[in-house]
Amino acid sequence: MSSIHYRNHNSTVEERFWSKVDKDSSLNGCWLWTAYVDKDGYGSFCIGNRKMRRAHRFSYELLVSQIPPQFVIDHLCKTHGCVNPSHMRLVTTSENVYSGDSLWAVNKRKTHCKRGHPLNGGNLYLRHRGNRTERHCRTCRNDWMVQHRALIHSA
Repeated sequence: MSSIHYRNHNSTVEERFWSKVDKDSSLNGCWLWTAYVDKDGYGSFCIGNRKMRRAHRFSYELLVSQIPPQFVIDHLCKTHGCVNPSHMRLVTTSENVYSGDSLWAVNKRKTHCKRGHPLNGGNLYLRHRGNRTERHCRTCRNDWMVQHRALIHSA
């Protein structure tokens, strides 16, 4: 048995975890995971007999509290490899998706159309396409319809 393996074998889970965290090199206060990181940038940590855990979830549960089943961790710092619990909050899956940078999330947060009209109340037109709903500006849609009808009648 190698000396590294033997040392890890006698360490507690917490000691092994903290040996893989760099608290000093980040300028924004992130505690960066230095061991295995998956394709999405999340750290993974083996506890026990090959049971893998996400490093940020392990850190949160170790230092803050258990994570209820209906919640996920949202990285406020947007650094997936960060295990600093002060950079995390518990949210539902939909809240986590909504706070992200995907096209869907960016569009859902828009309060006005590209011409400055509000996307709410009577000016909001919802168009259902299959399993998704699109939000459109009613004012812009009405303007387009007037132009479209005028074009058809002039032909």
